[in-house]
Amino acid sequence: MRIQGEKVKAKREAAGLTIEQLSEKSGVSAEVLQAMETETYFPAYCRKEIAEALGCRVDDILDMTSSHSEKDILEGCIALMQELTDEFSEYLDFMGVKPSEEEQFWLSMSYFHIVQRLFLYHTSHSGGTSTGMKCRELGVDSGKTVQFICGTPEDEEEDDE
Repeated sequence: MRIQGEKVKAKREAAGLTIEQLSEKSGVSAEVLQAMETETYFPAYCRKEIAEALGCRVDDILDMTSSHSEKDILEGCIALMQELTDEFSEYLDFMGVKPSEEEQFWLSMSYFHIVQRLFLYHTSHSGGTSTGMKCRELGVDSGKTVQFICGTPEDEEEDDE
């Protein structure tokens, strides 16, 4: 993670310090501080010194932005599960295994249960967040079902030919 220049500048200004004063207090050159604040240079070596001079934690001046939204994570997990079941189906075909309808693997999960497992599992729903609310926040229908099917029953395969 890199230092976020906007955060350094905001903390510096809130402390009533100029760049030169922060430089003296932290031991980091004014040129480096200026480059950080304009986000043209992101040194890792002076994080601790700058945070201490500003009276904050290092995390307070780092860019802690997550790389993916929860919606992206939800879609990615569903796509991954689909991909895994497809790859397992290909493996069964490769091995010459033709499952009967009773042997066919399938899993049907509602968005409600997927969201609950991904984001709210082992939580006490603090702050009033319910699974239904989380589904609405993510823009998914909690009653909609996603099916993961692995293997094609022999009967269906014969009908296709």
